Amino acid sequence: MQGEIQISKAVIESISKITLDEIEGIYKTNKIKTSGKLFSSVSEDLNDLNIDIFLTVKTGYKIKTITTLAQKQILSNIKSMTGLDADSINIYVDDIVEKQ
Repeated sequence: MQGEIQISKAVIESISKITLDEIEGIYKTNKIKTSGKLFSSVSEDLNDLNIDIFLTVKTGYKIKTITTLAQKQILSNIKSMTGLDADSINIYVDDIVEKQ
């Protein structure tokens, strides 16, 4: 069958947000930005995908552990749901809050 399938930035961002919501130690997702040739209508490179994520984490958790887990789980979920590989998943910790 022939036809075109396009996946919007909003879908990638939603998958990332849902994944982050499930990770203990992340207080909130402040911002997610996606970029890459994947979203260009003239691109033939369907695997150029970059994701920048800005987070607030809770105190008492190891930031390196949380962010590494987030990268791995986001990559896995995007790949399983869309068949795409992200070239980079950059995580920036904007803030930290007291664990409640």
